[in-house]
Amino acid sequence: MSVLMYMCAFVVVDVASSVITCSDPGPLSMKVGEEQSLESTCILPEECRWGATGVTSTPPLPSYSEPGVPIVGRTVIDFGLSNVTVRYTFRGFDNMLGGKDSLIEHFLWTVSCSANNSNITDAHVMNFTVQMGRSDDGMFALEPPAEIPVDCLVEGSETLVPMIFTAPDASASYRALIGGWKEGDELPWVFSRPAEVMQFTEWSTHEWDAGSQPILKGIEAEPDGRSLKLLFKPNGGASYGESWKVCMYPGDGFNWFPKICTGQFVVRSGPEECDATPTTISGGTLSFPSLASLVFGFASCHIVRL
Repeated sequence: MSVLMYMCAFVVVDVASSVITCSDPGPLSMKVGEEQSLESTCILPEECRWGATGVTSTPPLPSYSEPGVPIVGRTVIDFGLSNVTVRYTFRGFDNMLGGKDSLIEHFLWTVSCSANNSNITDAHVMNFTVQMGRSDDGMFALEPPAEIPVDCLVEGSETLVPMIFTAPDASASYRALIGGWKEGDELPWVFSRPAEVMQFTEWSTHEWDAGSQPILKGIEAEPDGRSLKLLFKPNGGASYGESWKVCMYPGDGFNWFPKICTGQFVVRSGPEECDATPTTISGGTLSFPSLASLVFGFASCHIVRL
């Protein structure tokens, strides 16, 4: 992941010197399953306030999509005329702590400013220190399936596809999966959420991100917490010579799960065409009743990163 830089440009003035002062975000001690934040506000000197201000994270911020990351975060950066505030919200994963009871990680932010027509630049480094401890319950992560079983979908029709997870040790206790996302909801953070959708043609590959993908419409957890149901409803996409691939992230709020995808499947205009379509993917779609009644239970230069 490349180093992140957020910039706001302001009116030009000459400057003689500048010194940035930032509040100490302090260390944070928390446990997996909790969500806590650190915040630092940097005051920009007057001669620097009309120049250019930047905020850089080093190393790059951890993301849920990165395998093996024990701590993930969401970032909000607020640029004002006289200050910059960085707020970082953290969560952790039991199964990424490497068998340790806790670990400590450091996240560095650099705030810098300079004025146009001047070579003078000032910078201040903020150190966000997080100690992440294991959750108290001694519960484990379920084992996800290798693939989502889809062969053929019918354009405009709802199909519920089950994802069955396994508990390798019958004597152990496992975290329940958390679903409850439907199209139009904000994307969850460490709970089950959609990922990208890809369309394959003879000439090209097109990809939609999680927020704009046109096929996965809902994710529901079964009452026992050991399986998910995915609601698929493709809008279009029934042209011959096209195939599709849908991906998602399972989540239980305490453990990291890898992204899981379907194999390439086709979309047809009617069920009889699906029946007549040869497939090479094991498993198949399952048709269930409609899910229509299912209810899954800024300031200037304001930037949010997940």
